[in-house]
Amino acid sequence: MNWKRKRMEAILLAEKSGNNEEIQKAIITLLNKEPANQFGIQRLISLRIKEGDTSSAIKLLFKYNEMFIEAQAHVQLAQLLCNTERYDEASEELDEALLLEPTNFYLWQFAGEVALKLNDMTKAKKLFLTSSKLSDYKYLRALMSALYTINLSKEKGEKVDAICSQFQIFIDKLQADVAGIKEELIASY
Repeated sequence: MNWKRKRMEAILLAEKSGNNEEIQKAIITLLNKEPANQFGIQRLISLRIKEGDTSSAIKLLFKYNEMFIEAQAHVQLAQLLCNTERYDEASEELDEALLLEPTNFYLWQFAGEVALKLNDMTKAKKLFLTSSKLSDYKYLRALMSALYTINLSKEKGEKVDAICSQFQIFIDKLQADVAGIKEELIASY
């Protein structure tokens, strides 16, 4: 067990130096002794991202997600996949992340944005509306995204004018309430 701690410390020291070759050498030494070391794999993924080697980072993250169950790893993979315009795969990774963290507002929001990229308006609408419900309508961005999605649906012939106007009224009222609270806080100091 002591060797593992020393290898991890060696990685951290190498990272402080900023020398990518030293960092990789320290990581590979650890992974040669223990190929499924979570810390080592995470550091190698970070190194690949830092070096701009997105394709290697994506491959490593796919393998990592097979070994470990971690929502954040699925989100990181989805972000990298979006950067390479692989939205179908990113959507699948976000679906996995949502299964692991179903109450995470930001995951629902991100999944909705990816669905928009895929032009899947029905899915985007559901995802944005769920994110709005999870946020207790505190986040205007979620509401605006839902409104945007509904407006896009309008182009397909859906009759949603009433819903759009209700959302806009709600957003206007919420913005006024937030401005009023801000003024009260400033006045109290």
